[in-house]
Amino acid sequence: MKAPTALRPGRFACRSSADEWMDDPSIGGPELEAALRQLTRINRLLGGYAPSVAGVLGLLGLAAPHPSVLPRTARLLDVGTGAADTPRRLIEACAARGTVLHVTAIDLAAHTVAYAQRHSAAHPSLNAVQADLLAIDADAPGARFDVVHAAMVLHHFRDEDAVRALARMYALAEIGVVVNDLHRHPLAYWGFRALAAVAFRNRMIRHDGPVSVLRGFRRAELRALAARAGWPMDRTRLRWWPLFRWQLVADKRGTAAHTAGR
Repeated sequence: MKAPTALRPGRFACRSSADEWMDDPSIGGPELEAALRQLTRINRLLGGYAPSVAGVLGLLGLAAPHPSVLPRTARLLDVGTGAADTPRRLIEACAARGTVLHVTAIDLAAHTVAYAQRHSAAHPSLNAVQADLLAIDADAPGARFDVVHAAMVLHHFRDEDAVRALARMYALAEIGVVVNDLHRHPLAYWGFRALAAVAFRNRMIRHDGPVSVLRGFRRAELRALAARAGWPMDRTRLRWWPLFRWQLVADKRGTAAHTAGR
């Protein structure tokens, strides 16, 4: 594991290129598993699932109390699944609305995939596999999904790679794409550092959490990345969610979705 990267938290104008320890696919063992457990806890504490659940249910026509269109099954690709806690939440939200969500959850790190598999045994419609998003051929048989979803993944990419990732997600989706990621803001940075100091002992979380915020996005940056990836802006919406999350949605159906948010 690398030594902590020197951070310059006063510089929020541009995205950081500092490394996150969890981006090293060779990391495994008790410390990684503790970090994955803590990330699940963070998502619960800070409302991290809400942008993903709302976005996916909306694309599948399940957001209304009595949906007019109720697909009985749907297929979702979860990119950079980590502990697979978000796709499990998505499966449960769809099941509550009478829909079976079949999830292919991919991650680059073998140790992370093994953890996700062990903790998803109660969700037989979730299949966690080691795979690279950019290596998936959108024209290959079975490579298309109703929805492609990525939570807390895009900030791990530098801009050029983020454009490629967004383009591939869009190509693999039949209905649309949901991205849930971080808003780069001083309050998010210092707030997480304060929370981590009292709530989290894992050094990976204490290092990577603030770095993740510094690698996060401002509104104009996300919109520009989506446009460069070929997402049609008249069918792309961007919404701010508490606490310091962005929900970026591309709707590939005919109805235009205007950009919105705070």
